Amino acid sequence: TGQAPLTVTFTALASSSDTNRFEYNFYYMNNSGVYTWSGWQTSNKFTYIYNHSGVYYAEVEVKGIHYEPGVWGWTQTAYSNFARAAVSAPPLHVSISAYPTSGSAPLSVQFNSTVSGGSGNYNYTWVFGDGAISAAANPTHTYSSYGTYTAQLEVTSGTQTAYSNVVNISATAPYSYTFSESGLTSGAVWGITLNGQTKSAAAGSSITFTGLTGSNTWNASNVIYYAGSGFHRVKVTYYPSPQTETVSGSGSTTISYST
Repeated sequence: TGQAPLTVTFTALASSSDTNRFEYNFYYMNNSGVYTWSGWQTSNKFTYIYNHSGVYYAEVEVKGIHYEPGVWGWTQTAYSNFARAAVSAPPLHVSISAYPTSGSAPLSVQFNSTVSGGSGNYNYTWVFGDGAISAAANPTHTYSSYGTYTAQLEVTSGTQTAYSNVVNISATAPYSYTFSESGLTSGAVWGITLNGQTKSAAAGSSITFTGLTGSNTWNASNVIYYAGSGFHRVKVTYYPSPQTETVSGSGSTTISYST
């Protein structure tokens, strides 16, 4: 007895007062449960590796041969009792991973499982924490609403059941971000570009982006303002600080302009 993969050696014991040579042919169950002959051999041992759980049997046909130089030999044949090998499945182990584990809803997450042991035939039951389940080995699931969810996998194999580690998923709500400025002359126009979208406002007014998800990089452009009038107009360039940053949640930033 033992856990798969189990190496089993069948040993035959034969004796006869009229025989001076023995040959052996083992009749054993293979991994598919089919009886198979080993073929005649002089060794009284036969070894086989069982990779799956189950109960397997084997017997041996023994041929006893008597031979002396110049004298005809004769053969006797006998069969042994059946030997029994009980093979159990190795312990079932399950672990899971997920990516990404956080982001804005709707959040699509790829789940992956690693399973070992058991009988080799696995049944999967994923619980994603939002009421949805899956029977796939490596499913993708989308969290439509924001919140924190707990995902876990149950695997059954034969008579064994195992549970994975727990993975926490955080699906956040879309957010908004507001920009304001300081340092610009009245009448100047400034702008912010975020994810390819540019918004502008007059000096003293704010700019707000809504419906943002994930991480977003913004850029503030230089502001060119012409002071005075007629032949006395002067070009003034204002430089922003900070000029670029990345945001990943609600908040605000004030851009300071200076010449």
